[in-house]
Amino acid sequence: MVQRGRRAGYHNYSVKEQMLLCTVAAERKPLGRDMWEEVALEYNSRKARSWLERDFDSLRRKFRNLYGKPKPTGN
Repeated sequence: MVQRGRRAGYHNYSVKEQMLLCTVAAERKPLGRDMWEEVALEYNSRKARSWLERDFDSLRRKFRNLYGKPKPTGN
């Protein structure tokens, strides 16, 4: 039987984690896999102790998700 859903121990990104990700991505401006690995190293070195360590693929997916969200129009 195939199990679906989130893996055990999965946690969402907090607002502070998202802000750190955006800050590091803005500083590094990653284009390829190697650059995203650098972002992951920088992110994990600057994160708070209580935060989970994230791999480059997770950070890249989260950043793309944030970048693709529609912006508020004010209407």
